[in-house]
Amino acid sequence: MASSATEKYYEYIVVGCGGIGSATLYWLSTCKGVDVLGLEQFKLGHDNGGSQDYSRIIRMMYHDTKYTKLVKEAYKCWEEVEAESGLQILYKTGGVQFAVKGTPGESGLEKYAAASKAEHIAFERVSGQQIAARFPGFAMSSDVVGLYEPTAGLVDAAVGNATHIQLAQAHGATVIDSCPVLKIDTLPSGEAKVFTTRGQFRCRRVIITAGAWINNVLGTVGIHIPVSVTQEQVTYFATPNMKLYTKSQLVVQSSF
Repeated sequence: MASSATEKYYEYIVVGCGGIGSATLYWLSTCKGVDVLGLEQFKLGHDNGGSQDYSRIIRMMYHDTKYTKLVKEAYKCWEEVEAESGLQILYKTGGVQFAVKGTPGESGLEKYAAASKAEHIAFERVSGQQIAARFPGFAMSSDVVGLYEPTAGLVDAAVGNATHIQLAQAHGATVIDSCPVLKIDTLPSGEAKVFTTRGQFRCRRVIITAGAWINNVLGTVGIHIPVSVTQEQVTYFATPNMKLYTKSQLVVQSSF
């Protein structure tokens, strides 16, 4: 479709190039190539959002099969991205879900076990002593019970974002950073017009993955999603026992 010099047309425009947006951009580009545009309000690689960090936990085990079905596909997607890029992004360190015996957390563990069995996800029941023996970086008392999942691990979040974006560009997608979206208009044709600080663009579909800023964009078309933005504190501890916390020795864990 023809466009004016100042109003270029793309079939798809992705607003926000963080963890979700960069992945959306990549997978769209694999089938739509040059018809895909990504818009990012900050510089690429910024640390203002929720998905630009050293790692994010990934695991198969969840309390409901709705999630276990989804995460199986997530693993396949990361494998494809790694194969195309030649980079390792996902590290399978193993993971432990644990709780104190006789507490509501133990009931939560059973939901994880049931959903995993239903989806044929391999796991092992372990005691606190077994966890401590296999992973000496963690101290566990005798009243702890857990589930060990060998496929759990870490995704290098920042590398994943950058890889998605670079592969999308390799497939022909355009990415413009330092380009806040000011508003979106719907046109009589059913298309959308996206107004930015760096010009206007038209498209058939807009995909908004703006994270904490989602309502800044959706508000221009009269939509509001009840999103609460919170600041989460992350703390990194130094240790004299560095060998216990390398990727080959570390096990990701969460408690109930």
